[in-house]
Amino acid sequence: MALLPPMFDEKEKIGGRFHNVGTRELGAALMGMLEEEGHGQNWTAWVLTYDGNLYVKRQPNAAPDSVWPDDEKREFARNLVIRLNREVPYLGAWVVAWYGDRKWLMLWKDHDGDKQVVIFNDEPWVRQKGTPIEKWLSDAEAAILKWTAIRAGLALKPTQLHKAALGENPRIIVH
Repeated sequence: MALLPPMFDEKEKIGGRFHNVGTRELGAALMGMLEEEGHGQNWTAWVLTYDGNLYVKRQPNAAPDSVWPDDEKREFARNLVIRLNREVPYLGAWVVAWYGDRKWLMLWKDHDGDKQVVIFNDEPWVRQKGTPIEKWLSDAEAAILKWTAIRAGLALKPTQLHKAALGENPRIIVH
């Protein structure tokens, strides 16, 4: 299911221009991606649109006793998603999500809205919280560069690609 601005729980205007991924593409299939990555755990996601609107969404229909990230983790996610999209967008856009109050991820979507890179972290927060944000930016950039090299090595033709997040079905070619 697409996650578009009217469906978000919170909005903050950051201002500026961050990446070139349209809001439709950024929100395309995002809830399903977050569900898939979290294996059913409750999630809270931070999404920054190309025009500087920061949205926060909690998993719909979560159990009443669900655990959510505290203010410190929320601020970390906010700052990280802003910096990722400002400094390492690489023709895509980043989403940051917490699962409960312990695990978190950085998810990179390409310009069509397809999930391409996921960096999951489940180290205890007490060990992570002192880590400079530049380390996470560096990890994200390294992952994008590795993904780009792998994809380039495949030498895929446009006819071999499909835009899954936008609902395009894969082409099946029988020889």
